[in-house]
Amino acid sequence: ELLVDGTVTKPSITFAEGPKWMNGKIYFSNMGFDQAWGAHPDKSSIVELSPDGSYRNITEGRMQTNGLYPYKNGNLLVCDMIGHRVIEMTTEGRIVRVVADRYEGKKIDGPNDIITDAKGGIYFTDPQFTMEAVKFQPGRAVYYISPEGKITRITEPNEFAMPNGILLSPDGKTLYINNCYDDESWYPVNSDKENYVWAYDVNEDGTISNGRQFAKLFLVDNVLDRKGKSSSSDGMAIDKMGNIYVGTYYGVQIFNPKGEFVGMINLPHFPVSLCFGDEDMKTLYIVSYSWVYKIRTNMEGYVNYL
Repeated sequence: ELLVDGTVTKPSITFAEGPKWMNGKIYFSNMGFDQAWGAHPDKSSIVELSPDGSYRNITEGRMQTNGLYPYKNGNLLVCDMIGHRVIEMTTEGRIVRVVADRYEGKKIDGPNDIITDAKGGIYFTDPQFTMEAVKFQPGRAVYYISPEGKITRITEPNEFAMPNGILLSPDGKTLYINNCYDDESWYPVNSDKENYVWAYDVNEDGTISNGRQFAKLFLVDNVLDRKGKSSSSDGMAIDKMGNIYVGTYYGVQIFNPKGEFVGMINLPHFPVSLCFGDEDMKTLYIVSYSWVYKIRTNMEGYVNYL
């Protein structure tokens, strides 16, 4: 079901990212870009969406954010991508604190997607998808912020060509990371992660080990009039049974806990990111650039903040 067509509704939606359900609402970033994909924080916002399709901006023109994640205290953790920081924000748009903005004395580049663990630690991806020609950190990476506030880089620089979506298993023992682009003509960065979701064991201190290919993302030639070698995997969601839902150029790809492909949700527009929502957590909300879709499922989504 098409819930919102942001090309006709006001305020307009241009590039929706990072949806998360909390307290009966969906929160997501609305990123402003020009035709050359230059960032426009002055045209960006964070949106609060109701299940009936009505919505409002809770921030506007102050920053260009990406992934969001609800905190147990009722606030939001927000990837302020162009601001080079992770912040905590109320659902009315007030910044409470800067959670992280530096690693080893240098600015972080562009926090992209984010999730918390049961201990209060925070994982986020940083694919350095920012406007500066010279980056602050030595490469694209994934980071962990301990409950005490210590930040650790848990992947090697450029281990992933573009680390993007990130998830934890319901038992908190496995971390999933996908690789958005790899060795494209317009993005000549190569890694061995290719078109896979990768799984890692989570260690006691929040670091990760035993990385392995978990799910191979399905590709076809000329998907949505685009010829490329990458899946453009982005946001992910997980249900209580451990099935994983991945937004890609070829629709929402679904994998069981063993990494086996079990199904696909095809949409008129490329699905960027998604989350479970509604009172029973059985509705998938999917953002696709200017459009928001929802679909009822027979699975209950898992989140660790309710």
